[in-house]
Amino acid sequence: MVLGVVSWRLSSRPNFWPAVISWWLGCDLAGAMLSSRGFPHYVEQAEGALALAAAGIAIGAWHKGGTGRMAAVLAVLATGPALQLALVVPRAEVAWADGRSLNGIESDAFSAYDVGKYYRVGWERLLGMVSSTRYEALFPTDMRRQRAIVDLFRQRASPGDRVFEWGTLHWTYALSDRLPAGRYVSLNTAFVVDRSAEPRLIKELAAHPPVVLVVDIPLPPPLLDLVHAGGYVLLRGAAAGDDVWVQKR
Repeated sequence: MVLGVVSWRLSSRPNFWPAVISWWLGCDLAGAMLSSRGFPHYVEQAEGALALAAAGIAIGAWHKGGTGRMAAVLAVLATGPALQLALVVPRAEVAWADGRSLNGIESDAFSAYDVGKYYRVGWERLLGMVSSTRYEALFPTDMRRQRAIVDLFRQRASPGDRVFEWGTLHWTYALSDRLPAGRYVSLNTAFVVDRSAEPRLIKELAAHPPVVLVVDIPLPPPLLDLVHAGGYVLLRGAAAGDDVWVQKR
């Protein structure tokens, strides 16, 4: 919002690029801060706009000489901490709202120590030097369950059908080439924090009933009522232990 106001004020100037960059940066930072998970790759989208904004400020300050040159250096050095704040602030807000302490900062799916091993084993898998089991062990996702859900979506639903996985295995949609029946493709932190997310999602599933519904997390009572009223058939443990509700054809 602040950068939106800045963009509006700058838009009246002859040179419109500062307004464009500030608006771009504001939108990217808002997207990065939307979730409170704090993964570092969330702010990658804002790096380009922030670099251009810092460069513009630094060049303008440098030409003023004197203390302006110190301000130019500080503008460049501040880019890193600014991106860190974009990740920490939402986590702190959620912790404050829930009345709990701030959890440790997350460091993405892989630690820095594991990045080299990730690329090395990836090349070895590409060259056929390691098994798929060894390669899949690198990932924090249960690949067996994910593959079972993908296979089930492909078998039970046509490409144009709607499906849904009530859980956090969001890659199942892209891998199966099937459309999710609701906007929340992963019931992760962003879903849990928004108190209106669950009733909104249930309303969407009622409007676009999924042909296949995989239960990775226990279904709430309103959704259970929905599948019973819709005449779904329960396949217990059909997706590597996860229950599956399938529409009658």
